[in-house]
Amino acid sequence: MKSIVVMNGLAAAVLLSTHALAATESGGGTPVNVVVSARFSPSAIAAGQSTTLSWTARGGDITGCRITGLPGGLQFGGETGSIVVRPSQTTTARVLCSEEGGAYDVAEPVVTVMPADTAPVVNIAFSPASITLGQSSTFTWTSKYATSCSATGGIAVSGTSGSAVTKPTSNQTVTVTCVRGSYKTSKTATLTVTPPAPRVFATALPAALHAPGVVTVSWSSTYATGCNVGPTSGSWMRGYNHTTTEVFVCWGAGGTTTAFLHIPVLTGGAKARMTEHPALVDLGFAPGAGETQSITADFNQDGRADALIVDTAIQTAYVVLGGDDGRSRIGKTIEGVVDLSQIQGVYVPSGGSAENIGVTVAK
Repeated sequence: MKSIVVMNGLAAAVLLSTHALAATESGGGTPVNVVVSARFSPSAIAAGQSTTLSWTARGGDITGCRITGLPGGLQFGGETGSIVVRPSQTTTARVLCSEEGGAYDVAEPVVTVMPADTAPVVNIAFSPASITLGQSSTFTWTSKYATSCSATGGIAVSGTSGSAVTKPTSNQTVTVTCVRGSYKTSKTATLTVTPPAPRVFATALPAALHAPGVVTVSWSSTYATGCNVGPTSGSWMRGYNHTTTEVFVCWGAGGTTTAFLHIPVLTGGAKARMTEHPALVDLGFAPGAGETQSITADFNQDGRADALIVDTAIQTAYVVLGGDDGRSRIGKTIEGVVDLSQIQGVYVPSGGSAENIGVTVAK
């Protein structure tokens, strides 16, 4: 059965059904699908607050929309529109829009109405919640049943929801308080800012010797709290009789970085000086073999010897980490390394995760 309702000169022809369908325009033709979308914003309020119902209808020649279920009774509108309402209880609106040929669609959005004494609900978060110094994070806040929100901790909030980008130089704690009348709710979130990995710089003067002699070695670091050579920066003068690789291990809140300074003594051979090694034989390496170059350091500052090995026969480098049980494991494999002197540094982040070991290789 077709029912026609006229209000303010607007005629809405609708079929009494709750399901969308397609119909053929008068006299035959191609069926036209009508699609209706509708929503309340906000979709959750406290009693006494207002919300806005908005809708859109698409497809064919839309003749109008019929809205039921709202305070105030039956209402009509065009193919798009909005109505501000103040329901006293949870309400389901029914928006039925039809087109000239008879096809129609129905949307039934719901607004949840909580009792008047309901306190605001607040959610806040940093994304990501942990960054490295120099990076940024997005702070987001949302609320329900609130009329206004404010914040402390270096971020200004406007409205009852939103987002802001922050780039602090240290840990940042933000508290958002949302209110409605005498009711208020606060939430706190913290952004952790981690210093970057230490950076280590080392130089030799002269950079190479054509015969045994004296070299001035200088080093400096940033974001480091300590180094294996003592202070985080300094220099020494030392005699070198053969080609040597000096190792500088510096650590800080961001992790541990190991830098290598290769000092060639052209008459003294090309192999790097080798010291005590972890258990490399278990991994199939033979320190001192003709096709193997290696050097030892504590890359992750766990008190156990680690090693950097270059197999020149297959042009592959390995970062080997010493284990608790005296055994060793390969933490990183780097292909395309011809000589140990190409390796400029090894970085292990805080926590010593082998999956995130970084190796700097000279091109």
